[in-house]
Amino acid sequence: MKKTNIWIWILLIFCLCSVQKSFAEEWTYNFDNFMTATAGNGPKRAIDAELNGLMWHMYGVRTNADGTDYVDGAGSMRIYGEINSAKELTNFTLITPRDIGTFKFTVCANETWVDYQKSWIVQWSHDGEQWTTIGDVFTAGADPVEISRDINQKNARVRIVRSDYATYDYTKGTSYGYITNIDNMTITDMQGDVEVVFNTSESALDFGEIKLGESIEKRFTLRYQGYDFRPAMELIGQDASMFTFSSAAGEEGGTEDVTVTCKAMRRGDYKAALHIVYGAQSIDVALTAVGVKANESQLFSGGDGTSENPYLISGELDVVELSDLVEKSQNSFRGKYFRMTNDISMKEVRNFRPIGNNFDRTPESEAYLRPFSGTFDGDGHTVSDLNMTWTFNNFCGLFGIIDAATIKNLTVAKSKLYAQFGVAAIVGVALGSSVIENCHTTADVEVSNERFYAAGICAGFMQDDDGRISDCTNAATVKGKWGMTGGVLGGNSQPRLLIERCGNSGTITDENSHVGGIVASTDQPININDCYNTGDINMINAQAAANTRGGGILGSADMLQEGVIRINNCYNVGRFNLTAQNLHPIFDGMTFFDESFYELHNNYYSKEINPYGYDDEISEENAVINLSVATMQSIEFLALLNRWQPTWAFVEGQNKGFPIPVGKIETGILNTDNGVSAVVKVVDGRLIVKDSRAQVEIYDINGRRVEADRTVPGGIYIVKTVVEGKTRIGKILL
Repeated sequence: MKKTNIWIWILLIFCLCSVQKSFAEEWTYNFDNFMTATAGNGPKRAIDAELNGLMWHMYGVRTNADGTDYVDGAGSMRIYGEINSAKELTNFTLITPRDIGTFKFTVCANETWVDYQKSWIVQWSHDGEQWTTIGDVFTAGADPVEISRDINQKNARVRIVRSDYATYDYTKGTSYGYITNIDNMTITDMQGDVEVVFNTSESALDFGEIKLGESIEKRFTLRYQGYDFRPAMELIGQDASMFTFSSAAGEEGGTEDVTVTCKAMRRGDYKAALHIVYGAQSIDVALTAVGVKANESQLFSGGDGTSENPYLISGELDVVELSDLVEKSQNSFRGKYFRMTNDISMKEVRNFRPIGNNFDRTPESEAYLRPFSGTFDGDGHTVSDLNMTWTFNNFCGLFGIIDAATIKNLTVAKSKLYAQFGVAAIVGVALGSSVIENCHTTADVEVSNERFYAAGICAGFMQDDDGRISDCTNAATVKGKWGMTGGVLGGNSQPRLLIERCGNSGTITDENSHVGGIVASTDQPININDCYNTGDINMINAQAAANTRGGGILGSADMLQEGVIRINNCYNVGRFNLTAQNLHPIFDGMTFFDESFYELHNNYYSKEINPYGYDDEISEENAVINLSVATMQSIEFLALLNRWQPTWAFVEGQNKGFPIPVGKIETGILNTDNGVSAVVKVVDGRLIVKDSRAQVEIYDINGRRVEADRTVPGGIYIVKTVVEGKTRIGKILL
């Protein structure tokens, strides 16, 4: 009987142990003693700490000690999205291998950084070298949210890291923050066996130095098992265009041989990744390379400077080289051509020296002005992170001084520029017969100065010649101190300057006078056609001067020679701050009591937005006309603007519902029918196809398909015709 009881007890103990083992074991940590565990070390120091029996490695973390945004309890962990001068990628990593089932924790944004959060991912690894992502990217918000990931891996590690870890260069961080709070962390033991196999033979491919125009291939093996589909792959990262890949089934089942090719198309560092997804898991194979010149005599990233084979500007090193050659070699590149091939970030260039400048020289110096005189085609690309502060210098912009140059098809974004005077995002000062065409600034650009002349596009035009600014828009905030502050142009001293199809939506502010939505001031004759302003205009008039002047299109004029100021087919719906004298919706023509100095035709404003009106003598028909806001957002207004030529259109989602001059900027098509009228004609409000052989496609200005031979509303229509294999694209005004 006793022997039987012993065996019963043994059996019960065995069953209890089995039952206990069948339940997941949990590891928990609430960060309440995190300050003690990490010895109070901060985010700029690597830390290895034991947290409730498990060892963790971390960088870019610290305890949350402000007592304002805990999830619960007495503490939580801060993890920093970016650290300037970082020595390691921000991470929170389990370095004690263990069987991991579910990994979960609570996140919420630090209250100071709610609107500025980075995205994070959860990853697991067997060796601490190759990491596999589980589940989706997550970003913290103002309220606590639990993040849970089913990892189900034996003898594994786990970590929290930035979602762009494979392409993010942590050594070049410029800020210190983007804080996310993490609390109440739990790891459960896994259940069952691992079923999914997913790994690569290489976690990173370094292609080393590659001469421009040349290619290098590298290979790795991808292994997968567990699903009845193949992994999906795509290239990611800012430099993804420098790489291509292909894959083929490997000799073993469940494997693929992947080939990645890198072709050097610009100088400098390349950083991208091949992102591979398999079910809920993903792996990023990091890709790095360095593009170098093919030989020492090569300029920029290639080309010979001719119109057929322009110099290639493919990265920030090329932009810096151009600036250096204009400055140090005094090479203006007159008659030479340049073309951008990529969007370029200038983030790594500290206080970039403008292309063409007079910095640190007096007028008596040899080669006082060293301008750029070539043709620079941005080819639709953007220069960003152009952060320039030149407290004791003048003529600041991506281009500081140009002379008989052409700058076109270029956008400046996410930039901040400051100098004494003559500051703009595109060009500081333009001399001679220079042309600025199809150039733009975005709303995250700020331009400011300490004295005179500031603008979004060009601070000033000078010299006796024919200059032009066309198809340009400014959305930047522009701030001046002593006057001559404009949306597109600060000041004009050129007698034959033409400004056409330009617009401003940025806020323009000056502490003194002479402020304009398009042009701040001119002392020479000027033509301004088909332009608009929707940006606010503020003249603080800190000096309480009696001659403070500003205008929605042209701010002021002080003519130094005979000639006529012409403003045609423009409108202004920007708001004035109402604190300064002599503000006018278009231009203060009454400054010149002799009307022979100015001609205003077919210009518009709305007293609903801007109460400043005009005397009757200047408000006559075809001069400056007051309309309601509703009318200025209607087809009726479009017809008024387009009665001279088909230039204006409504573009959905742009310019607050007011029309814009389309020209080349919106459609890439000149204001001509380009021969399409030989195939399509307008009859009684219908577009009729005249040539039965033609294939015809018709679109309205918003890109919607329009059927031929139907009555359609008035406006501009884009027509594509194909006759006997020859394609023509043009515009027709109905």
